[in-house]
Amino acid sequence: MKLPIMGQIAAWSTVVPAFWGVWRYRRLDRPMKLFAVFSIVGVINVGSEFILGRLGINNYFLSDLYFLLTVPFLGFFYHLSISAPGARRIIKASSILFALIWIIQKLFFADPNKMSNNLAMITAIFLVAMSMVTFHAFLKTSTSSLQQQPLFWVLTGTIVYYSGSFAVMGLSNELLKLGMDYFEIAWHINWILVTVSMLMYAKGFLCKPQV
Repeated sequence: MKLPIMGQIAAWSTVVPAFWGVWRYRRLDRPMKLFAVFSIVGVINVGSEFILGRLGINNYFLSDLYFLLTVPFLGFFYHLSISAPGARRIIKASSILFALIWIIQKLFFADPNKMSNNLAMITAIFLVAMSMVTFHAFLKTSTSSLQQQPLFWVLTGTIVYYSGSFAVMGLSNELLKLGMDYFEIAWHINWILVTVSMLMYAKGFLCKPQV
């Protein structure tokens, strides 16, 4: 099946933050340098999924691996970005707990021939919760305009995407049973959210000053 226009836009939108992350890498602080690397990994993941899909090879395992990478990666990014000890402990514990849940899910409950709905929903829950904890700590210590701080845009993009796409990701297999038309309609929502979040991430890389 040919990927719809909105899906193509969403896929290509992942290149935008990766491009700006590389372009401005030397001027970024340590957390945003880490996020630049994460953005590049995201592009590689999308490209790999697309290639395998075009070859007719099951690419669900790539999504699952990306879930495993995303939560600890963003958790480390959040940990570096804030100084509140309590929030940092919560984020660290959440990252470890997610990794354990991922392992259990893959060992005992995963079906390699289906999308991992449960993992997708669990990932969304962890990332929204961790982002909210970080946002709270960030707001308590912020002394300048939020819109000028990279962390604000990363947090907002993550919360917008994962809170908005929670139902779509979790119900993917059920939507497939209803037919591709229903599946496409629902995933247009997901693709729109992907595009919006990628633009927010890109804005984070463009914030000044970045020392």
